[in-house]
Amino acid sequence: MIDAGGSAGIGRATVLALASSGAIVTAAARRKERLDAVLAAAPKGSIVHAVVLDLTSEESCKAAVKEAVSCLLCDCDGLQNNPARYLYKCTYVF
Repeated sequence: MIDAGGSAGIGRATVLALASSGAIVTAAARRKERLDAVLAAAPKGSIVHAVVLDLTSEESCKAAVKEAVSCLLCDCDGLQNNPARYLYKCTYVF
């Protein structure tokens, strides 16, 4: 599962809840320091990956999805788009 907007609010809560249930999760967001805080809060033994993502950049979206899928160690089962502000420019189908 990849959660765009996974560093704060509902996105962060979703990442941590999924990780608690045993899911392999990638938190994606703009701010690395917030992503680092999500990793620190993840339950011990869970598999949570963080990737910096700028939804205003198509290249950033492509790179983030590629990195996330390679780090998930499996196919990606879902993408949750949960940023505070959605910008239509980046629509990437994988």
